Amino acid sequence: MGDLQRRRLRLQAPPQAVRGGGPGSAGSRGPRGGSETARPRSAQALCLHDVGDRYRREQAQWERLSSDLLHPITAAASTPEPPPPRKDVQQAVVDDLLSQVEAQEAVIGKLAEARAYVESLCREKEGSYRSGQALRLLRLRYQTD
Repeated sequence: MGDLQRRRLRLQAPPQAVRGGGPGSAGSRGPRGGSETARPRSAQALCLHDVGDRYRREQAQWERLSSDLLHPITAAASTPEPPPPRKDVQQAVVDDLLSQVEAQEAVIGKLAEARAYVESLCREKEGSYRSGQALRLLRLRYQTD
């Protein structure tokens, strides 16, 4: 028998406890001892037993996961609503928001003043540019004649 066949037989053969024990038992007889059908059946039984164990573990895992998903929903539904905030807390929030709005209004006012100042500077510069341009045009026109 080759090494590969021995390895295959070892992998397919069930452990000693399932086969029926040690030397001299029915499970340890040779191929002519009448136990050639016992080995494959016990291997199949072991395989089926392992598949059943895996199935039960997987089923238990899925049940745990589904119960974990369902419990937060029931826990959230059973918690009471928080009490409404007191009036003094509401007043403090309103005062804080009002002061923020006033600060924003002051900033917007200063920005409007700055815009108006820049706009006036631009108008002055534009006016001086236009008047300088007009003077140059007049000079050019009257100098050539």
